[in-house]
Amino acid sequence: MCYDHRRKAGNRADMVKHVALLAALDTFITETGLHELAYAEPFAGFPETVLRPAGGWETGIATLPRRGTPDNPHLRRWHTRWVRAGARCGAIYPGSTRIALDCGAYRDCPVRLWLWEIWPEACAQLRRRYPGHRVHCRPASPGDRGLGGADLLFADPPGLRSRTHPDWPDWARLSGLFGARPHQALLAWLPLTGTAEASGAARALGLATTTLRWGRDGDLPGCRLIHRLAPGPRVAMHRALEALVEWAGWQGAVIEQVVE
Repeated sequence: MCYDHRRKAGNRADMVKHVALLAALDTFITETGLHELAYAEPFAGFPETVLRPAGGWETGIATLPRRGTPDNPHLRRWHTRWVRAGARCGAIYPGSTRIALDCGAYRDCPVRLWLWEIWPEACAQLRRRYPGHRVHCRPASPGDRGLGGADLLFADPPGLRSRTHPDWPDWARLSGLFGARPHQALLAWLPLTGTAEASGAARALGLATTTLRWGRDGDLPGCRLIHRLAPGPRVAMHRALEALVEWAGWQGAVIEQVVE
């Protein structure tokens, strides 16, 4: 499943997943009082991307207001730290692993990364970027020590298996990763298209879902967040997403949340 996200970096999907991750992870760290965080990501991808012409960022982060700052503290930090000076060709936009490390540094809580990635080029970059952290160049397995021992698991697969993408993970594999530790904090992102089964299946596992639809047509009209979070991180994430929709001016966007 060698999926290259770089041409889509900074698109609306990245905006949603990264604002959600920052809000949930920051609140998780402050509420738990952890002095060190073990963070697992089974579909790690590239640590960062250089933005190129005709990339997803042009209809994503580049469309945000150029003046002022958002009121929501998590949205404001994401924008100030990663977007305000970097929504341009040639700038570097972070992957989720960098955002996780930055969250820990902001709260003086060191983060230990446990990462899995099957694409050799992405895996090599992860190892160069994160010496001293655990980077596995193979698929994650439910029995992996770093997966089950993580304080928070973030999963960002490209989608679910289909006829078009037979090498993408199916729900059975994802649910195995999500169930490695039943009380582990979890946040997973999926595209809205082709993942309808995931919402009901997630609820059957006692997982909550948040759906954000920003369009009616196209390859990516929205996304699903599947999560197992305490009330504090869940509420912080939802407020940050509401603030993002309003501040970005996504007219007609709808957020639906189902909590078991």
